[in-house]
Amino acid sequence: MDFFKRYESMGVLFKVSDVTHRKALRVNTLKISEQALVKRLKSKNVKLEKVPFLKHGYFYEADFSLASTQEYLQGFFYLQDASSQVPVEVLGPERGELVLDMAASPGGKVSHIAQLMNNQGVVVALEENKSRIPSLVNNLERLGVSNVVVLKKDSRFAHDLNLFFDKVLLDAPCGGNFCVEPDYFKVRSLRDLESRSRVQKELLRSAYLCLKKGGV
Repeated sequence: MDFFKRYESMGVLFKVSDVTHRKALRVNTLKISEQALVKRLKSKNVKLEKVPFLKHGYFYEADFSLASTQEYLQGFFYLQDASSQVPVEVLGPERGELVLDMAASPGGKVSHIAQLMNNQGVVVALEENKSRIPSLVNNLERLGVSNVVVLKKDSRFAHDLNLFFDKVLLDAPCGGNFCVEPDYFKVRSLRDLESRSRVQKELLRSAYLCLKKGGV
């Protein structure tokens, strides 16, 4: 209930049931054209709607799991919320740049970075949790990403690499998402958010120290 009181103090009144979550995917243009994938998925009776604010994003509806399709296994698309596709597009990585992803697993955003760079340049992907690295590497291989170097490292010390990047993506560990997490308001607390906030500030400081002059 502390969460609701906090929102109320900010002048925001809502019910969890008022928020809808639409499934989305990102076409992986490293392996297939947008037009070709749309044609293939529609032939399987998948309903697709272009996300108006994304380059390669589509909302979808299907009577089966898209992760079970041949197209998914071949890396033609990545299942990724529309909101999760926005940060990389805002960052705007370009071919030939040196880019850092400070929290790379399971690979959605870092593979998106590589896609926009067309596998040209170098992306350094950091992941602190050893158990999450195999899924990260697997996704990168499936999606045909070839310009990413994966390192196991606590990103709070990313500046120890003594590298300076054109662009840095920091998708810091967050306090969760009540839209998709069951019983969110029962298992989360304001104390959780305060703890995360401290880590986020440490990560942000490290990200800044890794930037080239004029970097983003």
